[in-house]
Amino acid sequence: MITKEPREFYSTLRKEIAHAIELYMRPRGSFSVRQVEVISNGIYAIIFNWILNDCKPDIRDVYQSINLLLEHLESNTKTLKK
Repeated sequence: MITKEPREFYSTLRKEIAHAIELYMRPRGSFSVRQVEVISNGIYAIIFNWILNDCKPDIRDVYQSINLLLEHLESNTKTLKK
């Protein structure tokens, strides 16, 4: 479990996603804290929406949505480095 306290689940999930995205983005360039927050909030919203729908949508759709978001980040990073 992500947390032992069910009331803290979403807060803990948001923090863990932000931390993971920061580790993902750091080697790819100098991103601001705000940029990390925007990306992590997008991923959080995708996961939160899936949970609100009782995890009924296919999990592959969740993965695909997150992958598209990260691909967009990658393409913007490459464009900025040129």
